[in-house]
Amino acid sequence: MSVLPPTSTNNFGRPKMRLAHRFRVVAWSHFVKLGSGKRKDAELVKWLSKNGVPLPVGLWSRYMRGEVLPQRSLSGGVEVNTLVKRIDDLVVDSASLFYHPLWDLLDFSRLLSPMELRSLSLKLDASFWPLLIRRQPVLRKGEKPNDFWYRGPLGDDLVNQLDPRSSLVSLEALAMSMVHARMSYCSQDLVSLVKAHLVGCHIMQALQMNQLFVEQERMKSLLLWIEDSCHAQLKGAFRNITDRSKPEWDAYSLLMRLAENHELRVERHIKMLSKSSRSTFAHWRDLV
Repeated sequence: MSVLPPTSTNNFGRPKMRLAHRFRVVAWSHFVKLGSGKRKDAELVKWLSKNGVPLPVGLWSRYMRGEVLPQRSLSGGVEVNTLVKRIDDLVVDSASLFYHPLWDLLDFSRLLSPMELRSLSLKLDASFWPLLIRRQPVLRKGEKPNDFWYRGPLGDDLVNQLDPRSSLVSLEALAMSMVHARMSYCSQDLVSLVKAHLVGCHIMQALQMNQLFVEQERMKSLLLWIEDSCHAQLKGAFRNITDRSKPEWDAYSLLMRLAENHELRVERHIKMLSKSSRSTFAHWRDLV
């Protein structure tokens, strides 16, 4: 996957912290820490300084709590000599994670058009494109499909492409489920919207088996936090559904069961957290 800057940018200083930006920096900072092999933040900062990337004391902890973004990280992309770019030279694929299309797809403060969704989906690996195009032509190397719209039910086709060993591949699958959810929202197909969310939940649960999430408790917190955000958006889409005879009501009932299951998993997760991580997780959930 090519490393590209996200669609939303600010020109100067640290961008305003949207919820999706918080997801982005939490995932990136933990990915870097795991890739560095350092167990403590102080060890990581010392290692970065030795490799020509000095940081103020305490800043990395703020990244890991999702409080700030690296300066200019959303204004220039990887071609600009930002902190994200310099760390990518030390921890391979860390910039790919930071600039992953998933974070734009999770920015529910923006209503993305079909063309924006097409652009984001084509930043994913080409193996995912057939899941969204109406037919599957034989493409020349480097060629992109012209036809773009959902061709059939997601589910096994997408889940089968998960690779528990690779956090980036699984994030691409999650991004594809979000593309489908966004398209379902654009077409006001609430049944399809819930089904896409269900696939996304399955992917997030599979992601918890990846090394990035197994070894770092706050990364599991991040996945549950993202689920919180998705549930909140879905409940908003169903606020006017009152006719229990409509198919949308069955989808709403499924959503409620998903939400109940989510809360049970949250309760179990909280019991496993340290006191400081529990406080951070509670703050994250309050932001939704």
